[in-house]
Amino acid sequence: MTKDTATGFNRDQQIVATVMSGTVLAWIIGSFLGIPTILPAAAAVLILALPKIRIIRADAVEDVSWNVLFLIGAMFSLLEALTNTGVVELLINQTLETIPLHALPTFASIGILLLVAVAIRTVFSTGSAALLVVVPFALRIGEQLGVNQLYLSFALLIVIGGTTFLPFNTTSALLAYEEGPLKQREVAKFGVVTLLLSLGVSTTAWLFYWPFVSSV
Repeated sequence: MTKDTATGFNRDQQIVATVMSGTVLAWIIGSFLGIPTILPAAAAVLILALPKIRIIRADAVEDVSWNVLFLIGAMFSLLEALTNTGVVELLINQTLETIPLHALPTFASIGILLLVAVAIRTVFSTGSAALLVVVPFALRIGEQLGVNQLYLSFALLIVIGGTTFLPFNTTSALLAYEEGPLKQREVAKFGVVTLLLSLGVSTTAWLFYWPFVSSV
């Protein structure tokens, strides 16, 4: 057991704090110099695994949820392939072409756009990736409908951020599902609650808060 110092940190904690601070600093500097983000992370792991440090040991590596890491990596690769080949764009266009948005009331068209965004979000492992795909199409259609582009962007951000129906939709839900505390049904129930809350927040903000802020 390592001995506590006067500052309340033991040796291992001091080493980890120092290495993590250096890693974050390297990421910040590397973002300007074009250094791959994997290099500081790999260097941090190497330092913590050195023989005289041994904070990262073989038993700790064995306990890592490798299936989660591989699943996340595979999802990013698949999503990149879907985006680069135009499959996602084709599906969105076909879906929106079959729905007569121009013939519907504005609020109904906005609701359908948000539901399409939710459906697209469900197949993505991160909200940011879904936003990159959904927002350009939604804003283009919103412009044709005469919808406020800023309000629509905010609504998409809130609703997509509140969508978590499947464990792989967020890393935290996936880890909780893999480790046992959460089941698929519980993740889905939680997703329904957060989706309803996000829709309620978006509706209230669209009708009252955002117009008020814009008028100030």
